[in-house]
Amino acid sequence: MPVMGLMVLRNANGVVRASQLGLLKLRFFTVQPQYLSGLLTVMEWHQLEVAPRNPALPVSLFSANEPIGQKFTRLAEQPHNNRLPLRCGLLQLWASAVAGWLVSPDPAADGGNKLRDHFRELVGQMTEAELSECSLADLARQVHCSERHFSRLFREEFGVPFRARQIELRLQRARQLLAGSHAKLIFAQPVGSGGFATAYITNSPTIGFSDASGAASPYPATGNFVEENVCVQPFVICKSTATVGPVTNINNVTWEQLEYGVPAGRIPLSSWTGKITDTNAFVYLYERTKDSGTRRTETQGEYYQYNDPVTAYIYDYTNNFWYLPTMTAVTANGSSPNGVVGSEGAGQGNVNLNWGYGYIGGGDIKNSLNNGNAANQGIAYLSIADAKGVGTVNWNNVISYNGLWPTAAGAAIHGNTGTNDFSPITCGYYPLWGFEVLVFSTGTYPAGDQDITPQQLGDEFTPGTFMGVFNSQTLINGGSPLLGSIEKTIKDGESSGATAITLAEMVNARPAVGGTIIPPFQ
Repeated sequence: MPVMGLMVLRNANGVVRASQLGLLKLRFFTVQPQYLSGLLTVMEWHQLEVAPRNPALPVSLFSANEPIGQKFTRLAEQPHNNRLPLRCGLLQLWASAVAGWLVSPDPAADGGNKLRDHFRELVGQMTEAELSECSLADLARQVHCSERHFSRLFREEFGVPFRARQIELRLQRARQLLAGSHAKLIFAQPVGSGGFATAYITNSPTIGFSDASGAASPYPATGNFVEENVCVQPFVICKSTATVGPVTNINNVTWEQLEYGVPAGRIPLSSWTGKITDTNAFVYLYERTKDSGTRRTETQGEYYQYNDPVTAYIYDYTNNFWYLPTMTAVTANGSSPNGVVGSEGAGQGNVNLNWGYGYIGGGDIKNSLNNGNAANQGIAYLSIADAKGVGTVNWNNVISYNGLWPTAAGAAIHGNTGTNDFSPITCGYYPLWGFEVLVFSTGTYPAGDQDITPQQLGDEFTPGTFMGVFNSQTLINGGSPLLGSIEKTIKDGESSGATAITLAEMVNARPAVGGTIIPPFQ
């Protein structure tokens, strides 16, 4: 009986047709190159990444009589309990099959550019795992060029910035670790004196919160993970407390200014004044690190995708100047040349260093905005909760966005200590908001890891379970807010300036993070 084989790329579509006169037996395996960072070189990764876009390489056919077909037949007939040798054999088969796609660059094509040849030789031997751990300075030193020149060579060769690729590799590694096991968190027990904990416990996280849905990132809640909307989180534009300089006269930011500012990291003062002499004077845009839901809400609102470039300038809190960071190291308040700012530090296992340059938390930006030095000409996209603490009174430094304010009080939000009327948000006029989401697992945990079962955890639709109380929503269940629920906590805090909105109050919808707001309106 004739046997045929084929190899297809991830974007190939097709139909397999079989004769009704006999049985069809399919044997196949898949390879995901993104999980081979310890084997693939940087050059090989790039060539495999662009291969699916080549219309000449959709399908590769082979017969049972060809060497690749004979080897596949032998591997398919091996007993499945011989797992490691079988997987290695299949991987070797795949590597041989794609070898024709991995073409070494022609040195003559660049007119004998020795520096570029040296660069290609280095990345042609370096695995992606090695690249993720190397510093830009070390790589530039090996090629005998400046860091800036190495970055330019990398972008020209691979079409992405060096730092963006390095961050993506680290994120891939983090995804593999999370997918392969239940990651542990360390919690301090309330034991000890003087504010210091003397006992610790470790558990997998049971629930987690985010200012943006995972659907707007490469990490959607899939499989055993469930995501539920909890409430609406308003955001605002907030300026620094500097008492002199451009920010003192800035009272509004437009969509176009933010669109320019996100990738550039700063906005020319001339975009406010219209004066050509202000072109080289800048207002800087504070940015969170890439794991931030606030940052994702901001960038998606400007129609940027998750991996689109974002420039993060950092304000040196002590020496009072803005700088572009060059080191992925943490600093509590901003100190050149460190690129990660946060009082939290590097975090357990240096987790806070895996998300590129920026401020770890909104509170860290709030603290920096409260530095009133004249050099601190900065604005930030903040949750309304963090912005409340910038300035001498509540929301003192909040400014309008496209001429709109988050509350009906308008500019009178400055100093407000009572109820916030969020009707500009609930009725669909003010666009800077997103759903606060809660994520949890419906699957099983390792024995002894949790003190609650999936059945006890439940969900928002199941009364009597933890989630059925904690995220009980009158929008779903009717009646009054349930004691112990987040919704009840928001309602109880309204008279003192609540900084969130219940789902039941919204009279419009937003299907996607930062997306179009749709009726019904009231």
